[in-house]
Amino acid sequence: MTHLFRLTTHFIKPTTLQFYKQRAMSTSATHNHLTDDCIFCKIIRKEIPSFKLIETEKSYAFMDIEPLSEGHSLVIPKYHAEFMHQVPDEYLADVMPIAKKIAAAGGFAQYNVLQNNGPLANQAVPHVHFHVIPKPDKETGLGVRWNVQKKPMDEIKAMYERMKEKLSLQLNQKRVYPLAFQHQLKQQQRHGLPLSQTTMVQRRPLSIWTIPKIILATQGKKSRGLILGTLGAATFLSSFLGPVVWVTVGGAASLASWRLFRKAKSWWNYLTPSKPDVDTISNNSQEPSFAQALLSRIGTHHAEELVRTEAIKSLKSYFETSSKGKQVLEEFGLDHPRDLVWEDVHRSETVRLDGGKKHRVSVNFWLEDQASKGPKGGSCEVIASALVSGQGNIDLEQVKLSSPDWHEDEVISLA
Repeated sequence: MTHLFRLTTHFIKPTTLQFYKQRAMSTSATHNHLTDDCIFCKIIRKEIPSFKLIETEKSYAFMDIEPLSEGHSLVIPKYHAEFMHQVPDEYLADVMPIAKKIAAAGGFAQYNVLQNNGPLANQAVPHVHFHVIPKPDKETGLGVRWNVQKKPMDEIKAMYERMKEKLSLQLNQKRVYPLAFQHQLKQQQRHGLPLSQTTMVQRRPLSIWTIPKIILATQGKKSRGLILGTLGAATFLSSFLGPVVWVTVGGAASLASWRLFRKAKSWWNYLTPSKPDVDTISNNSQEPSFAQALLSRIGTHHAEELVRTEAIKSLKSYFETSSKGKQVLEEFGLDHPRDLVWEDVHRSETVRLDGGKKHRVSVNFWLEDQASKGPKGGSCEVIASALVSGQGNIDLEQVKLSSPDWHEDEVISLA
C-alpha cells in the first residue's frame, strides 16, 4: 500500500497535472480538423519541432524561422483550411487576442499583422496563418507595395451594391440545425469543453397545460378556485363525451381526407401564382375555401419537390459527364457528387402562363459541402426554374449555383 501511495504521489503534484493538461490539450479532438501532409498541421501535432510561444485549444503561435525582422511570429488556427473564409468563426476569434499578446510581449513600437489567401496573394503555405511582423525601420520588416487604382464612383457604387446584396443574403440565410446543435453539445460535454451560449436559444415548448399555469399565475386568489373548478369539470365531462366526439370527428376527417386525396392526384390543376394577378383578384373577390387553399398548397409543394428532383438529377449528370462540371466539382474539393448534401426547398415562386395552361415554378435550396477544402467549399444556393404543363410534365429551364463567397454565379448547362 505504501508503494502504491508513492507511485500515485508523482501524478497528483501540481507540476505533473499541468504537464498532462498541456499534453491532453495538444493531442485532443481538435486534431480531427488537421491533415497529414501540411507542415503547419505537423507542427501543431508536434511532429516537427518549433519555437512555441502560445498554444490554446484552437490556436498555435510560434517563431518564424525565416523572419523579416527580429520577433517575426506566426499564429495559426488548429483547423486546416487554405482560405480564411473557410475557417469557423470560433477559431478566427481566438487568433487576434494571441497576436495582441505577442505584439505586447515583444514590445514592438510599430508592426504589421498580415494574412494572405492564395498563391497570387503571396500565401506560401496552404494553411491559414497570421504574421506578426515588427517594423523597426524602413528597411527591415514588411515592405508593402500599394498601387492605388483610379476608379469612377459609378463602378465603386455598383460593386458596393453587389457586395451589400451578397452580405445581406449571407446574414439573412443564417440557418440552425437542431440535430447538429445537439450533436455539438454532446461532443463539447464529452470532451469537457465550455458550452456555447450563442449558438442557439432553447425555448420551452408551449403545451396545453402551460396556459392554465399562466392564468393561475396572473390571477388573484379568489379567481383561482373558479378556474381550477372549471378545469376539473371540463376534465370530468371529457372522459365521458370524449370517445363520442372523437369517433364523430375522426369519421368526418377521414371522409374529407379521402376526397382531398383523390383531388390532389391532379395537383397541377391547383397551382396558384405566388403573386396573384390584378385581374384574378378583381374577378374572384371571394376568399378561397379551406379545401381550395389546402389543394393549392399541396399542388405547390408537389411542384417544388419535382423541380428540385429534376434540378438535382441535372446537377449530378453535369458533375459526372461534362468537363466543366468536373472542374466545378474539383473546386468544391470533392471526387464524386454523392459527397454533396441536398437540402429542402426554402423559397419558391409560381407564375401563371398561357391563361393557366402552364406555370413557371422557381425553387431555391441549399447545396451543402461542409467538409470540403476547395475554394468553393461550404455551401451554395441552387436556383432552378421549370415549366409545369398539363398532366404534371416538368420542363427544366435553368439551374445555377450562387453563394455570397463567390465572385459570380455558376450557370449549369442543360444541353
